[in-house]
Amino acid sequence: MTSVYAQMEINHAFDPILEVLPEVTFKDDSTKLRSPLILEALLPESPASFYRYTGTLTTPPCDEAVWHVLRTTTCLGRHQVRTVTNFMYFDRLPGPDSHISHPPPSQKDYI
Repeated sequence: MTSVYAQMEINHAFDPILEVLPEVTFKDDSTKLRSPLILEALLPESPASFYRYTGTLTTPPCDEAVWHVLRTTTCLGRHQVRTVTNFMYFDRLPGPDSHISHPPPSQKDYI
């Protein structure tokens, strides 16, 4: 897991994912990428520096997991973040208990 924050500059490493995202609107949908995806390009500059802990998810089904959280962030353009959130799959409409926050435009958006 790494933090992603929105900025004005577009991160083209995510383009292969974003161009097919509208084709995967439901939970069990799948598609093939039309462009090569270079996984290393998705990571921040220093991916060797990370935190690791064993724990459980805090939302049902509360599966046990080992978390690797990178210390540095990677960036997406604001338009790219909007694209991801517009096509994000939900099994129900987000309610008042939703964990999605929308900070004022003057702040960085962290995901």
